[in-house]
Amino acid sequence: MTNVHAYAARGSDERFAPVLALFDHHNYREITRADAEKVLGVGTTQAVNTLRDMLDEELIRKVGNGRLTRYVGGHHNNS
Repeated sequence: MTNVHAYAARGSDERFAPVLALFDHHNYREITRADAEKVLGVGTTQAVNTLRDMLDEELIRKVGNGRLTRYVGGHHNNS
């Protein structure tokens, strides 16, 4: 089975790899900003900026707003 996130991230910034690993290796279906902070070892601002960059590259999708915001893998099929 092809690792879609790893393939997509090849041309991307390697700082995305720890976040993508949550989906690929730890089987997370969705993550929060706090999950990104923890896995990246950074504060809120840097985590938000990284997640925004990942959204721009369509590596993840944003679901919800405010405190209920979650991020899901951008390449998952609904089949």
